[in-house]
Amino acid sequence: LFCCSCAMPRSIRKALGVRTVKAAKAAASSSRTKGGIRLRQNSPSASSTHVNTVLKQLSDEDEVLSDVIKVVGPPTSLTSRWTDQAGDAFLSLVKSITSQQLSGKAAATIFSRVEAGCNGRITPLSIINTDKEVLRSMGLSYRKAEYLKDLAGKFQSGELTDQKLRSSSTEEVMASLLKVKGLGEWSVHMFQIFHLGCENVLPVGDLAVKKGAAALYCKGKKIVTPKELEHIANKWDPYKSYGSWYMWQANKYLELKRSSEDT
Repeated sequence: LFCCSCAMPRSIRKALGVRTVKAAKAAASSSRTKGGIRLRQNSPSASSTHVNTVLKQLSDEDEVLSDVIKVVGPPTSLTSRWTDQAGDAFLSLVKSITSQQLSGKAAATIFSRVEAGCNGRITPLSIINTDKEVLRSMGLSYRKAEYLKDLAGKFQSGELTDQKLRSSSTEEVMASLLKVKGLGEWSVHMFQIFHLGCENVLPVGDLAVKKGAAALYCKGKKIVTPKELEHIANKWDPYKSYGSWYMWQANKYLELKRSSEDT
């Protein structure tokens, strides 16, 4: 059973003039896609227009999310990363591995040490040429040093490249990166959302997204299950990355709502 606010009978939705998921997909079909991956717009102006279209579609489709969007505003911290992204997939994945189970400050310190040890530029070859013990002396665990070596080897051999990752479907990217030691489903989902700019990724293993969904859609529950999250997110398709971002903002939304009610 799913929480009652997660679903609305089709007949009622039609009577209220709310578009179905099928209609939403049709309206979005003009966006560039390849094998299930929805790619970001490269032009900042096009991106702004596109994001407005996405938010309108999500608002039409999901009444709960519509109010969150109105209160929190556009997902600028998400879309600005897409616009500013330098495009170095290897470097992004090195940061992902380095930061695992660390605070942001500690991860940044270790990353800067690794960067300095690679003469200011982290590349697959520079990691390959750096001894594991040297990497460990920079603050990396033995396993993380192994993970970086494995990642570097796959990029150096051409098994992984920026082009391959950007032109592959979300499923293909997941399959390719899960072969890298130290990268799990959650890490790949974050890479897909924040680095590749994939617009239809639902990080079902993300604790904050599941807690946010529970707070907004399932009052009384502390966290939703992955299956419940997928059910809620059906209405966000094909823009689940945006819906996920708003789940991360659930606490901010609830605080702003309380503040407005108190005034």
